[in-house]
Amino acid sequence: MSPAERSESIAATCPGPAASILHRSVLESTHLIAFDTAQHIIFWTGEDARIYGLEARDVIGRSDREVLRSQFPETWERLLEKLERDQEWSGTVVHHRANGDPLRLLANWRPLRDESGKLTGVVEHVRGESLERLANNPLQAARTLEALIDASPVAIIALNAEGRIDIWNTQAEAFFQMSEESTLGHRFEDLPLRWHYPESISRLMQDDAPAHIATRVTTPNQITLDLGIWSSPLVGDNGVEGHVLVVLDETEKKFLEQALLEAGEREQRRIGQQLHDHLCQQLLGAAFGAQALSRELHHSQSPSEERASELARLINDSVVEARNMARGINPIELDPAGLMSALQELIARVPHGVTAEFDCPNSVLVDNSELALHAFRIAQEALTNALRIAGATWIRISLSCRDHVCTIQIADNGRVAPDDQESNASVGIGIMRYRAQAIGGHLHVDHVDGRGTTVTCTFPNPQ
Repeated sequence: MSPAERSESIAATCPGPAASILHRSVLESTHLIAFDTAQHIIFWTGEDARIYGLEARDVIGRSDREVLRSQFPETWERLLEKLERDQEWSGTVVHHRANGDPLRLLANWRPLRDESGKLTGVVEHVRGESLERLANNPLQAARTLEALIDASPVAIIALNAEGRIDIWNTQAEAFFQMSEESTLGHRFEDLPLRWHYPESISRLMQDDAPAHIATRVTTPNQITLDLGIWSSPLVGDNGVEGHVLVVLDETEKKFLEQALLEAGEREQRRIGQQLHDHLCQQLLGAAFGAQALSRELHHSQSPSEERASELARLINDSVVEARNMARGINPIELDPAGLMSALQELIARVPHGVTAEFDCPNSVLVDNSELALHAFRIAQEALTNALRIAGATWIRISLSCRDHVCTIQIADNGRVAPDDQESNASVGIGIMRYRAQAIGGHLHVDHVDGRGTTVTCTFPNPQ
């Protein structure tokens, strides 16, 4: 298809004089560009020529990658898939003028199709150069930003290089029950807020990269909130010059998630108790009966004595397995050493043929049984993934505590990386991350080809 034929394909839907009128009076004054599916420019207006400094003869038929050097939020192929599915796409794009200056725009895409309905191209319409205008008008940009911050449904807090508060929006006032006047100029960490996991807040203030934590705070009027805090550094000519914090109230969400976890734990404890008190006892009775039968058959010199003896052995093995299952479902004793004991038993139950180690050089006491249970479940899930999915033949669980911060680490030599694992493993990693957040901790999963995977969870252990 020639460049002229490409250009005419846009107007083909309006035959006759109407197309000519539309082309002259509307299209020539509109910021409109069309591309084929190979990302060649097939339509260019007079307004495009004015904005980019390029005439139609310079761009029609040429690749967008050479002419506008466009930058999209996703790959071209992925955006075409979305356009095919949704019939429309809107988002931020960056085109470059002839002089190399970038132009950041809010664009709307519509599909071009042939007579059979096949996608043949894209029409991009820019509804005003809003982002460019803001960049060229700092006062308007500041007013727009101020309005957005004040109208935000989440708390937005800006800190300078000294950690002092420069911005405290309306939602921050509502969350923390503290007015803007009482907070501006004060250090964030000095406010009369009781952070349940102060270590995580300190770490957030020191981070020079975007970070997220889940934490809990009690406000001056004694209201306890579960918060999600996202931090992003403000980088200037002199390096990091402050931080912007976005704070979301997750109290209701955490309450529902915790209620769901607790309901699951209660059901697991019930099943574990049933296994121990009923199934194990019934299996023991069956084992005693099989052993008695075996002895009787032995005295009568019956050839069935060997089979009866084998049956008794199988039932005894089932008793041991059922007890191990019950112990795994309800693992933590209600004492400070319960986590250490449960992890030791977890390692002891690793199948034969797998080298398993437990490393805890010093006694680690966890008074909070809920915290201990979450930590155990993280280790249990990581061990299960290593055995069932990664095919590990060596596993080590380490437990340590220093300055009221505990670290539990599960290392293995499995061949499969977490990102390559089956969906149930990725769900397991997600649950481990949630459990870590629920106790104010942090989870890190690291895989090295040829060496295996290491799951590390650090969490506060207040005494």
